[in-house]
Amino acid sequence: MGFYRRIRDNGRDQFYFLFVFSCTSLLAVQEHPESSEKVSTVYVLGLVVMKAIFYCLLAIVAVSIADELSVKNSSHKKLFCYKCNTVDNSSCASPLNKTAAKDFLVDCTDVKEKPILVKDKDPVGCRIIDMTVMEQNRIVRECAYSGHNVQRAKHAGNKGVISYVTQCDESECNTAKPLSVVSASTVLIPVVAAMILRYIIMGLILFLGYATLLSLSALFIYMIGSILYVYVLARNLGLTVDVRKLGEWAVVTGGTDGIGKCYAIELAKRGLNVLILGLMVAPNVQVDTIEVDFARADLNKYKSIEEKFKTIDIGVLVNNVGMSYVYPEYLHELDLQFLLDLINVNCVSTTLLTQMAINQMLPKKRGAIVNISSSLASFRTAFLTAYSASKAFIKTFTLSLVREYGNSGIYIQCVSPFYVVSKMSKIRKPSFFIPLPAVYAKSAVDTIGVTSNTNGILAHSILGSLSSLVLPSIMSYFTSRHMRTIRNAFLRKNNKIK
Repeated sequence: MGFYRRIRDNGRDQFYFLFVFSCTSLLAVQEHPESSEKVSTVYVLGLVVMKAIFYCLLAIVAVSIADELSVKNSSHKKLFCYKCNTVDNSSCASPLNKTAAKDFLVDCTDVKEKPILVKDKDPVGCRIIDMTVMEQNRIVRECAYSGHNVQRAKHAGNKGVISYVTQCDESECNTAKPLSVVSASTVLIPVVAAMILRYIIMGLILFLGYATLLSLSALFIYMIGSILYVYVLARNLGLTVDVRKLGEWAVVTGGTDGIGKCYAIELAKRGLNVLILGLMVAPNVQVDTIEVDFARADLNKYKSIEEKFKTIDIGVLVNNVGMSYVYPEYLHELDLQFLLDLINVNCVSTTLLTQMAINQMLPKKRGAIVNISSSLASFRTAFLTAYSASKAFIKTFTLSLVREYGNSGIYIQCVSPFYVVSKMSKIRKPSFFIPLPAVYAKSAVDTIGVTSNTNGILAHSILGSLSSLVLPSIMSYFTSRHMRTIRNAFLRKNNKIK
């Protein structure tokens, strides 16, 4: 029962440190290796909570074991002090009176600092120890009830102060064995050993817990600061890049609709000539165009584009062209030609055109390359597997180039939008988090040269920061469930399922 009480007391009295420790245990949770889509949110959250509880209980048991071992390894399991309030003991019951003395026995075993059995100038006896135990003023009566003799010892430095110190082995409390006098030096060794071991364990756990809280706070401040810098301070302090100084031309792939078209218009407004590479000629923009079907473009087509690049001063390249699914679908049900086209459009074109642009920008030590990825690049998304993987390729490719050409004078940027109003998203009504493509493009162009990895607009950066704080498995679950809902709605609408 003694060890059980230690676990109970440590769990109750150290609640504050267990709360901090739980923050560490949350970060220690490993990702669940999902093998199917059947992992629910409740399961994932339950896994987190169960692991947190397990680590907390483990901490309680560890501290309790430290206490128990330190006491078992000592010659005395319990130390009691006879608490007296006056020099002559006039207000105290006689310690030799077993019935009356029971209310004046104080458990002084678990102390938080070096115990002083009797202080020279303080007639209070063991009161100092009593005020430092984990449960203050807890009176222990077991030994007095059992009829043990209580022996006394006088303090050598002050004969007027009498300290009654007893030792009780819990396993012998019901026997007639008398108690022996315990000296301070005998008690110090096991008590200090327990105290040091406890503080080492608690100190380590508290350090990890507070370090976790500090790191999370720093991360939150960094996120807020980064968003404010990119979308507020950089513009107001004149830290944005004048794209006209990068070159005379802007090349935009997929610039005939959606974000690409609005990028082309925005760059034209800022004084650049625009070359659009795409399937169709933009109807409302007076620019130079090259008709390209990136899904079927061969090496000869890319070489002709490269020859065109050599004749113009490219300041900005926007690799926006992209291809997605008609509707969310299982990979095995997709056509092989469709998958090949998707990889050609999303991955091959970005890689080859970026290489061409760098060849021209590198000698000038100026230019900007903007590769449009997607927010889905950060999530494992079922039913859009090939699309999200291709966007993840663009993100990794671009951020690797940032490292590779960091000191070349070329601004390289990855843009990962969430939903905007477009034909691809099939969303027609704008909102704060779903902007018009023109609004998005204007904001995104302002971030060129300010940051190498962005969501393009304030609203999307807020979404990106918040989603980064969520476990990837949880984000994967919600995005995959959303895609399944879209898939089922499409199939019902087209009478492909009942």
